[in-house]
Amino acid sequence: MHNIDSLIVWAFIKAQIKKDKNVNASVFKEYIETLKIDKVYFKKNTPNFLKINYDSLISKTILLTLQNRIVEKIKIQFGIEVSIQFRKNIKQKENYFLSNFKFSNYILGKNNKEAFYACKNVALNPGAWNNFLFLCGQPGTGKTHLLGAINNFINKYSNKKVLFINCENFGNVALNYLTKNQLQIEKFKHSFLNYDCLLFDDIQLLRNRQKTNQILFSIVKNSIEHNKQIVVSSDLDLENLSGFERRLISRFHAGLSVFINPLNFDTAKKIIIFFLKKKHQLIFFSDEALNFLAKNFASDARKIKGVLNRIIFYKNLNNIKQKLQCQDLISALPKNYFRNLNPILGGKEIIKKIQDLLTKEYQISYSSLNKQSRIKKIVQVKHLGIYFSRNLTNLSLNTISSLFELKDHSSAHYAIKKIKKNALENNDFNNYLQKWILDFKNKYLNY
Repeated sequence: MHNIDSLIVWAFIKAQIKKDKNVNASVFKEYIETLKIDKVYFKKNTPNFLKINYDSLISKTILLTLQNRIVEKIKIQFGIEVSIQFRKNIKQKENYFLSNFKFSNYILGKNNKEAFYACKNVALNPGAWNNFLFLCGQPGTGKTHLLGAINNFINKYSNKKVLFINCENFGNVALNYLTKNQLQIEKFKHSFLNYDCLLFDDIQLLRNRQKTNQILFSIVKNSIEHNKQIVVSSDLDLENLSGFERRLISRFHAGLSVFINPLNFDTAKKIIIFFLKKKHQLIFFSDEALNFLAKNFASDARKIKGVLNRIIFYKNLNNIKQKLQCQDLISALPKNYFRNLNPILGGKEIIKKIQDLLTKEYQISYSSLNKQSRIKKIVQVKHLGIYFSRNLTNLSLNTISSLFELKDHSSAHYAIKKIKKNALENNDFNNYLQKWILDFKNKYLNY
């Protein structure tokens, strides 16, 4: 049976909470209003504790009165929580994304070696080695994986507290606090000092949010001054990370900045093999097919997984039992799917193919493109080759220059600049360039 005193006390507490302007209405409705009195229990999905933002309305005496009449005591702690909703989002992020991110299953290559060891050092001893780390790299290069690995490593092997922060969630929570009084905002900022390590993922999502960035600056400044560890990831490097206050960018510059380069062939192939082994599908892919995938889809790890999922689906749908060859992959992936996934290819083989096509189209010898010449036609074709190579590969200008036997990258830069200028002045020439690139992508992906 219910104890009437418990019912009265709990009704009083809920009434006081509901009246409090500092308590968000949706939080009250979801977590407090639905609580039942039957020796007092929380509904199944209620957090283990609720931190109420005041201690004047509910005295410890009333709380003890309530707890003395129940078997399982309610754990209500007074003080400031970062945000119930924010904690809920973080918990969901950890459950669905972070749990699989470990240093042991991060595919290590030349493109990400520095970032990997920088993050591993952070995880081993947060704040001791370098208390600010800035990770920069294109989407799909493994930044979130590394932050997740730090989070999981510290939680498993250390008694220090770590908080993974999705910056989109952070922006929404900060916006909510900006509607409150200054005391609540200050308490919100101060609450982050409870953590020894803060991991901000995708900081570029907070660009051009002036008020939110003022809160962010205070959190970063306070954490660094208290020798806490901060790791920030971004799709943009510090030179291009606009939309933030100079003082915040200055703090970022003062730490260690590490760039994760786009995946190269070797790292991409390792990722493909790792993924296929996990799916028990590696035996169905020939080495030729693995190389083909690594060459054509090396720009983004997420895209690689998407491509592999589609190929596996195609194999199962068509009940293919033999090893897949390049032609099978082309059949599994429509041409428009290739273009959408891989606008930039890579590799010296592409440049050889470009040179071969241009020499046939303009009826000049292949060797003439690879030696010094002042003949106008050869110079023009060479400029075209350099322009197409720049647009169809991820090779540096230095590499492209060497393949066309130029003195240095400045000559290649001049050639590209001249082609672009002609394209702006001549619409027919511009159309020719665009059609040439499109035709190449359609016809020669399986070189």
